[in-house]
Amino acid sequence: MIKRIGQTIPRLVSYLTLIRIWICAVISGEIRRTARVSDLPFQMGLFCSHQSRTSGNSDDSQRRPTGGELRISVMTLVQSHGAPIIQSIVAFTLLAVGVLVTGSQTSCKDNGIGSGAYGRYDLCYVKLIDNSWQVVSVDKASGRLINISNNPSGNDNPAYSPDGNQIAFTYHNPVGGTDIYLYRRVDNALSNLTPGSEYSAEIQFWVNNDEILFHYHKLGDTSKTYLHSLSTGYNRKVLDFLAKIYFLSDGDRFVYQPDGTDEYKTLYCSSLSGGQREALLDLSLVGEEYTSSFDFDPIRRRVLLLVAQRPRITNVLAEFDLTTKELKILSTADSGWSYLKPTYSSDCSKIACVARNYDSQCSSLILFDRISGGRTELITLRSEQAWLSLYKNAFSLDGRYLVYSKNVNQGGGQVYWESELFVYDLATGSNTFVDRGISPAWEP
Repeated sequence: MIKRIGQTIPRLVSYLTLIRIWICAVISGEIRRTARVSDLPFQMGLFCSHQSRTSGNSDDSQRRPTGGELRISVMTLVQSHGAPIIQSIVAFTLLAVGVLVTGSQTSCKDNGIGSGAYGRYDLCYVKLIDNSWQVVSVDKASGRLINISNNPSGNDNPAYSPDGNQIAFTYHNPVGGTDIYLYRRVDNALSNLTPGSEYSAEIQFWVNNDEILFHYHKLGDTSKTYLHSLSTGYNRKVLDFLAKIYFLSDGDRFVYQPDGTDEYKTLYCSSLSGGQREALLDLSLVGEEYTSSFDFDPIRRRVLLLVAQRPRITNVLAEFDLTTKELKILSTADSGWSYLKPTYSSDCSKIACVARNYDSQCSSLILFDRISGGRTELITLRSEQAWLSLYKNAFSLDGRYLVYSKNVNQGGGQVYWESELFVYDLATGSNTFVDRGISPAWEP
């Protein structure tokens, strides 16, 4: 029986391949006969030919279509042009060809990743699979990608628990709104932490292995900040508004900058146990336009800030020391350049951020050494066709690797680009393409 199956599968694959080629040929002829390619919602070249990718390294890869692209394109052609031959076979071939093109969602090659090196790194991230954003992670035993969200409505912002055993992410509901879902790696279990939420709950970060900070917005009410406990299931309100929050090492006190309120220009300190809040810094006195917090060093008790001294130009990187109440300027960008999305390494000895010049369309990935005071340009892109994205960058736990994403323009009449993940090795200077994706997070 097994031998018979082994003989049948290659023959079936061959038949399906011939069917796919025949469909592409018929569609191409139908297009040439009845319409210009630009008249169709999707260019047939998306699935009848390959599309090259250019990236920061020398490796080339091929883009294969998703099953959704193929099914939508064929159905659109059938409905628009009424090709009788295609109508007669579409019901039989759509599923087979869709499987042939997309393959397994857990397979590197079948997902069109090409020569990516995701198996080398302990990452989870968000990847476009069959026209929806899915959270994926690497299975260490097999080295294959695992789709842990399996939600066609979309997902984002995955975050590992401090012990690395769980991944929480924001889950987009089919009927609207969002929830926070939890994936347990030990048994592949997926659960909803915020069932019954009337509008949206969005994860911010893990406070510890039991508590997750999240933002919640109920219809007809203002947005608020909550803590969710996995052990009790209880949602504790922390603030009556949204805020950037950074917990001190005692796990009780926290520093925050209000978001969306009249107090957004002030940095405060408060505690979960209650008590009077303390105003730490009037941010309006620092920058002419605004100042925003981005990260926190709980050991040295320093807040990482971006300061805008010119309109829409965050050109100053600074730290505020909670102990001394002093503000220290770390770097001022060159004229015309902005600093964006700064983040600390795990030991807070390094800072990575994106520098962008909107006039010259240049972007750079910058590394600041907190010990030596050095500044290093790791990556610089000087083209309108590729630029460093503003999704979060992240250091590995040991501080050796830095994962970042860049956008690559795909051309055409519409604004369309693909986001690609890379890992930069700070020890060797090598730059490795990982996968197409966004919002990466390292396993602790």
